Amino acid sequence: MGEGEDDILMRDLADDTLWIVRRWPAKERNKMRYERALKSITILSSLNHPNIISTKEQIIRTTYWDYSIIEYCHYGALKLQFNR
Repeated sequence: MGEGEDDILMRDLADDTLWIVRRWPAKERNKMRYERALKSITILSSLNHPNIISTKEQIIRTTYWDYSIIEYCHYGALKLQFNR
């Protein structure tokens, strides 16, 4: 599904929308992959357009894991659509 260590598909029971919960081990906070994902999430959260994936939560940090919540893309990444 993307850059996360573990991606979990979740359903919002209030409005039945689907979201991806991404998590990374906190021990990877200083690694390049984590930094790239963090920049991507920060940029996504600043954009507001119907054709761009939205974020519900930027980064939630806990002792052992970091989480982000982003919109689920039903048809996959745009890059995959072009490759078909």
